[in-house]
Parts: sequence; structure tokens; C-alpha cells
Amino acid sequence: MAFFYISSIGLFIFTLQLKSPLFFKIRGFDLILSLPGSFFLCFLLLKKFKNNSNPSLFYKAIPLFILLNATTFFLGLYSEIKFTYYRYIVEHTNPEIVQKYAKHILLGYSSEEVIEEHIRKGRLGGVFISQRNVEGKNTTDLQKLFSKWKSEYCKSGAGSLILAADQEGGIVSRLSPPLEDIPNPGMVYKTGGKEALAKYAAKKAKDIKNLGLNMNLSPVVDLEERPKETRMDLHTQIWLRAISSDQEVVSEVATMYAGILRKDGIYPVLKHFPGLARIKKDTHFFTAELDESKEILQKTDWLPFIQIPKTVDTGIMIGFIIVNTLDSELAAPFSHKVMDYIRQENGFQGLLLTDDYSMGPAFYHKKDISELASLSLSAGIDLILVTYDPRLYYPLLYGLIQKEKNGKGLNLNKSKTRLEKVFPKGKCNNPESHSNHGVYRHLSQSHPTYVSKCSMKN
Repeated sequence: MAFFYISSIGLFIFTLQLKSPLFFKIRGFDLILSLPGSFFLCFLLLKKFKNNSNPSLFYKAIPLFILLNATTFFLGLYSEIKFTYYRYIVEHTNPEIVQKYAKHILLGYSSEEVIEEHIRKGRLGGVFISQRNVEGKNTTDLQKLFSKWKSEYCKSGAGSLILAADQEGGIVSRLSPPLEDIPNPGMVYKTGGKEALAKYAAKKAKDIKNLGLNMNLSPVVDLEERPKETRMDLHTQIWLRAISSDQEVVSEVATMYAGILRKDGIYPVLKHFPGLARIKKDTHFFTAELDESKEILQKTDWLPFIQIPKTVDTGIMIGFIIVNTLDSELAAPFSHKVMDYIRQENGFQGLLLTDDYSMGPAFYHKKDISELASLSLSAGIDLILVTYDPRLYYPLLYGLIQKEKNGKGLNLNKSKTRLEKVFPKGKCNNPESHSNHGVYRHLSQSHPTYVSKCSMKN
């Protein structure tokens, strides 16, 4: 009997997490495990009961066992019905309402058919391209695909489609292959100096642009600091991705790198404010806390986030970290206080992006994912990333749509203006249209040497 109870309890717990991003890689098999699995366990128990010489024990155990498995079955069924309902509402709501909020979602995909449907109907702000999307494809395949997407999105009237990727270099190179596998900017700078970095950045910008992308979630401007204890950091590994432990060096190198990307039409995104150097937890799974004072952080970890946007038009990605010196209750992507610090106190006018809502701090938050999205957008976030598990798109949008229908919709006009400034709506057919006005002028004043070299190359 122990086997049946342990199996049933395990199946019950699994069913509670049926839509968790943790099980994304077995999506499609999750219902097979949950629904038929509960019937199969009942079948095995009844078969064992039939052949057992001491049925009294089974008579006592069977009701509880069947109740547990019936609960598992209906939980699984309810979860799938709820998801189907969310999807139905999103797909059958007034397109203007859907677009109002969907334009602020940067969406990953596992099915080209599904993402192309969203693109044709303008039901997203952009597409995040990951390694699973480029495997087995060459650059020509991707160029044709992305060109078709941009044209279809433009025809929908939604404007310019954002096509983004995580092409940092080194261990985070989501477009390699087919693009060349190259080191991160910090490694290039350490081994070859500014001249090597300028050539590296120009090549990376050209490669990304040639594919048809217009946003790169790079550079990493977190300070390089390997924590003494790394067992709780399974994915971030910021010490392998950072440029330097010196904030002034990070600012200088990242300004050069980001400026060259921006000049070539690629919108760079600095990450991950408020900085991961002092963080001991892996924010893919846990909400971290930053306890240092504002005065110290402004001179160290935050310096690149403050200095670089003054020279180069960049975005900033916000990590799932509670910044106690600004807001001790809400993690940064959901916090008005943190956004006010970035926008009001530091005058930042670029785009603000969340880290992926598929991560534990968002999915397992006590608030519903659509409530978190509402907090983020109200605070001043421009793009919410839903990349690893794209099915979260539907419950997130469903809640925002319901708020709109109930007369509690959000005013997103300022964010809409910021997005259209970077990715102009009226010129979506022109791949050269994404504004980099003023970038070259600022860079020529602060880095005349490498700008003149890049001018000769281009």
C-alpha cells in the first residue's frame, strides 16, 4: 500500500504544479502523467485488491486512495480548462484592448505557428529569440523568417516589431550557432583592450542586425564578484559574465560596446539593475534582497546604470531583487519606488524591461501574475518579458483585460511614447528606421577615437 500512497501523493503534488515553468520541457506530457496517471494507479490498486488474500486492509484504504486520485484528476482537468478559458478570452476580446497591453509583452515561443498568429494580429510588442528557436537553422533561414514577421506585424497596424535576443557572448550566447560563438565583452577587453573591443562590438552588431534583430539584452553591467558560496546559484553565474569588478571600468567598456551596437540600429539593454554582484541567491528561482545603503550603491553597483544612459540610448533590465534602501516590500520590477528612483531621481528616459516572468519570483509570487504585470506597468516598466514559458502570456493578459473591462484599466500613454520613440510606428517597413538620433554625437564627444574607427568601417 505504501507504494500506491507515495505515488498518489507525488502525482497530486505534480498536478498542483501542472502549469509551472519548471515543467515546461515536459509540456504536452504533463496532462498524460496527471489525468490518465490517476486512473492507472486506481486500476493497479484494484487489480492488487482482487488478488489479495487479506481484503480488509484494502477495504479501509481504497476510499481514501480513490478520493486522492479523483482530486488529482479534477485538479488537472480544472487547470487545463482554466488555461483554455484564458486563451479563449484573450483571442476573442476587442483587438484594441488586447493590443493596448500586449504591446508591452516581449514574448518567447516554442511554436512558430502560435507566435506567427500573435504577430499577424499585433498581439505582442516583440519576440524574444532563444537558442531553441534557432537550432537547426542557418542565417538565411532566420533572415527570411524574421523579415516575414516584421512585414506581417507592420500590416497589422501595430507598428515596428521588436526582435530581441540574449547575445551577451560567452556562456550566454543564444544565437550561437548559427552566429559565431564569441567571448563576452569583458573577456575581449581584458585580453585585447579598447581596440579589440571596438572591433568585437562592430562585428556583433553587424551579425545581429544582418539576422534582422533590433534589440540585444546586453551588456551585463553587474560588477564582477564571485561569492564565497555558489551552490544556490545554478544559472546566473554573474562572475562569468561581468566585465570587471571596477565600476568605472564597467561604465567605460559598456559605454563603448553599447554605443557601437546602438549606432548600428541595435537597442542595447543594460542588466540587471540593481546589480547581482552582492546577491547570494539565484533569481531564476528565488527573490533576492539587497541590503547595502543607497549612498554606497550609487558609487559602486549602480554607477554604470547611472552613467551609461547619459551617453548612449539604452534600456535597463530590472532583476527580481528587493532593494531594501528603496522599497523593503516589493521586488524591483513591481515597485513604484524603484522605478521612481530610476526615472525621476536619475532622469532615465529609456525603456525599462523586467526579467523573465517565467522565473520563480514572479510565477510563485503570492500575487497573481496579472496583478504583478499591473504593478510593473503602473510603476513605469515598458516591456514585460515572458520568454521561457510563453503559455504564461494568456493568464497575464487575461487579468489585464478584465481590469480594462471593469473600468480599472491602466494609463500606458507615457510608456507607449517611449516605445515608439525607440521603435517608430510609422516606419515599420524600413529596417533602418529605428532611431539612434543623438547617439553618435554623444559618443563622438566622449570616445572620439573608436567612433572615428567605426566610421571608417561602416
